[in-house]
Amino acid sequence: MSELEFLGALQVELLRHRDMEPAHPAHPRHQAFQSSTVEALLDGAFDGDLTLDELLEHGDLGLGTLNGLDGELVVVDGQAWKADLACDLVPAPASARTPYAVVVPFSPGARLALEGPLDEAGLEAWLAKPLTEPGRPVAVRIDGRFTRVQVRSVPRQTRPYPPLAEAIAHQHIRELTDVAGTMVGFCFPDALDGIELLGWHLHFARIAPKAATCWAARWPKAWSTSIA
Repeated sequence: MSELEFLGALQVELLRHRDMEPAHPAHPRHQAFQSSTVEALLDGAFDGDLTLDELLEHGDLGLGTLNGLDGELVVVDGQAWKADLACDLVPAPASARTPYAVVVPFSPGARLALEGPLDEAGLEAWLAKPLTEPGRPVAVRIDGRFTRVQVRSVPRQTRPYPPLAEAIAHQHIRELTDVAGTMVGFCFPDALDGIELLGWHLHFARIAPKAATCWAARWPKAWSTSIA
C-alpha cells in the first residue's frame, strides 16, 4: 500500500483539547473529526467508505464533499446538505458516502458582531483578530445577510478519477446577491499541511435554500459570528 493510499484510508481525528468537559461522553467539545486527508483528495481519491450518518455522529457543523465529487457538502445544525452543480441545496441522504469531510460538535464562545463591508481578505483578517492561539485550528459559523457571494460547484467525476486540480478546472461559478445565509468553515495551521487545507476554508448555505463553496463576498453590517 502506498503512502497516499494509507492516508486516504485513515479516518483522521484531530484537535483534542485537554481539560475540556464533553457535552456528551461520546462527543467531546472542541474535537474535530476528519475523514481522509486533503493530500489524498488532491491526488484524486474521490471515493470514501464513511456514510454521512456515521459522519454526523461526530459533529453538527462542517464541510466536505460526496463520493465522486458529487456536490459540495455543508453541515449546519446537524443537518447535511448537498449543493449540486446548479448550486441548489438539497438534503444529503444519510447513506451517501464522503471521501473527505470535517465536522465538529460546535461549541462557540461569545457571538461577535462585525462591521462591514469587507472583501474576502478583509474577512479573514478580521476573523484572525480574536484568536488567542493562532497556531490552533479553529471552527467558525457566520450568520447574516451578504451583499454578494461568489460560489462554485464541481461536476460529478467518473472513474478513473483525475487529480482535483483537473476536476476544478470544469467548475461552475455563480454569483448570489443580497442573500441571507450561513457560512461555516475552519482555519488550519501550517502544521497540518498535507492533512488539511491550510488557512480559511468556508462553505456557504443560503437560507432560501441554495448553497455552494464560498470564494469571495462583500459583507454588510447585519451579521454575527461565532468562533470555537
